[in-house]
Amino acid sequence: MSALEQFAIQEPPPPPVPVATSTSLDQPRTEQPSAWTSLTRPWHGSRFIYRVVEHPRRLESHAHHILSETLNRVVQPDPVSKALEQVYVFEDRREILAFIMGSRVIEELLLEAQEPLNSAFGQESVKKLTLVEDDEGFVSLFCLVWVPGSLHEARRALRSFDESWWLARSGKVGGKLNFDFELI
Repeated sequence: MSALEQFAIQEPPPPPVPVATSTSLDQPRTEQPSAWTSLTRPWHGSRFIYRVVEHPRRLESHAHHILSETLNRVVQPDPVSKALEQVYVFEDRREILAFIMGSRVIEELLLEAQEPLNSAFGQESVKKLTLVEDDEGFVSLFCLVWVPGSLHEARRALRSFDESWWLARSGKVGGKLNFDFELI
């Protein structure tokens, strides 16, 4: 269990107890403790230090904010991602761009695949990018070309694409990029 989960489960700490200090024995004065406060237990004469901690939900919210800022920084559009968005439809833009940015080979192949896909499936074909995870946790990026018409025509177009372009390049990505069709 992470530290964040531990704090999220626990109840918030009680409010800090004011520390009593005095200038003389007759006039006690009360001050609010700082973040680090030292207390003396009069019956033992020993000191201990405690830390006033923010509310756990604030910590969780702060961690979520940092994570979302990091993700936004990772997937900022660059000229290549803009070029990909002109060719492909993204199922989940943020995840797909993060996956693509992890491998420049995938990025280059997707850009190169535009013409071979258009010649095999037609200029007006819609190409959708989606991430697929198998039973063993291996994640692949699939380019699904939406094909109107019959199953026979779609298979013939995919076979043409595979033989003319994809099979010669598929070994570069180790199964992390695949092309297929989806009948509509």
